[in-house]
Amino acid sequence: MTKPCLRLSSLLAAAFLALPAHAAVTLPDTAITAEPGLQATKARGLTRHPVRVDRERIEASAVSGELMLPGANGAPVRARFSSLTRRPDGLLAWVGKVHTRIGEQSVVLVLGEGTANGMIPQPSGHPLRLESDRDGTWLVEGAAAEPVFDCPSPDFLIP
Repeated sequence: MTKPCLRLSSLLAAAFLALPAHAAVTLPDTAITAEPGLQATKARGLTRHPVRVDRERIEASAVSGELMLPGANGAPVRARFSSLTRRPDGLLAWVGKVHTRIGEQSVVLVLGEGTANGMIPQPSGHPLRLESDRDGTWLVEGAAAEPVFDCPSPDFLIP
């Protein structure tokens, strides 16, 4: 009898200890900010934070040399600017570097008209993902490799 109780209590303790990581995302008042009036949602162990992306501020970081990005550990992440590429189709690719516990890693943000996607490495833990779907733009927190949203039909346009 004692063993199942210990296992259950261990699982509950692990689940409880995992909660603060989802509650500690910090969105600096810069290029990626919280979408007013919308709340974060949780599904399959991931948390989706509704966000706005300010393309002009991201482009301006090419001049300033750095960009403050969302952080999962209660503090924003400082990214050092590396490159900015404007494609003929209108997409903008911003690349920067952040320091993590395993060394320097690249931040890649790809922005288009009404879309933003990317990966923001964190000083420790899993990176934050920036994803867009038909409902908006989301900062996704969690370890799953697959997108958090389920689409009953394709969520893209074929040119």
